[in-house]
Amino acid sequence: MRASVPDTAGDPALNSGHYAMIAAAGRSLFKARNADRVAGFSGLAILLSGLVTLPFALGSGLGMALGVVLIVIGWRELSLRKDIRSLDPRGFGRLARNQLVLAGVISGYGVSRLLGPVPVLEGLGGAELEGLGTNLEATAQRIATLTHYAVGAGIIVLTWVFQGGQALYYGLVGRSLRTELGRYPPWVMQVHSAAWSGRLPIPHPDAPAPPQDSDTGTPTVSESAILSDQPPTSGDIAA
Repeated sequence: MRASVPDTAGDPALNSGHYAMIAAAGRSLFKARNADRVAGFSGLAILLSGLVTLPFALGSGLGMALGVVLIVIGWRELSLRKDIRSLDPRGFGRLARNQLVLAGVISGYGVSRLLGPVPVLEGLGGAELEGLGTNLEATAQRIATLTHYAVGAGIIVLTWVFQGGQALYYGLVGRSLRTELGRYPPWVMQVHSAAWSGRLPIPHPDAPAPPQDSDTGTPTVSESAILSDQPPTSGDIAA
C-alpha cells in the first residue's frame, strides 16, 4: 500500500537560490555519506564474524560469549546508521563508543590468551636426531611459547589500532557534520535528513521556514546569491 502524499499545492515554491543552497549542502555531506558506508561494511563484518565464531566455539564458554557479543555489536553498528542518515551528530559518538566496546571485548579475549596455558609440544625429537646434538624439542617449545604470547599481544595491539582508529574517524566526521549543520539554515539540512533517512526530521524550535517575500509570499534570495556557485548566506536572503 502506497503512503499518502500530503497536498502541498498551497506551499510556497523554492527559487533557484534555495535550490543552490540545498545542492551545496548536499555536497558538503560527502563525509557523512562515506561514514555511512563504513558503518555498513564494519557492522556487517562484525555480525558475520560473530555468526561464524559460534559453530567453532561449541563447548567453550568464552568462545560462545565472544560470538554473541560480536553479533550484538555488529547489529548495533548497523542500526546506528539511521542516526547518520538523520544527520544527528550524536550518532557518531554512539558509533565511536560501539567501536571502543568492541576493542575492549577483543582485548579481553587477547588477555585471556596471554594468561592461558602455553601449548606444550612433545615427541618432536626422534632417534634419528639424537646424534646431531640438537635439542629440537626445546627449540620448538621456545618457538611455541613466543608464538603464544605474540598472538595474544598482537590481538590487543591490532584491535586498538583498527577499532581505536575507526572510533577516532567517527568522532572527526561527527565534528565535521556539526560544522556543516551550522553553515546552513536548519530547514536545508532537514530536507536532506528527510530525503536520506526516509523519516520526518525532528523540527528545531528555531528552524526558520524558507524566507518569503512580504508582498507575494514567494521565497526570495538575492540575485547575486542565485548566480553564485557558493551557497547563499544569511545576508543574501531577502527579509
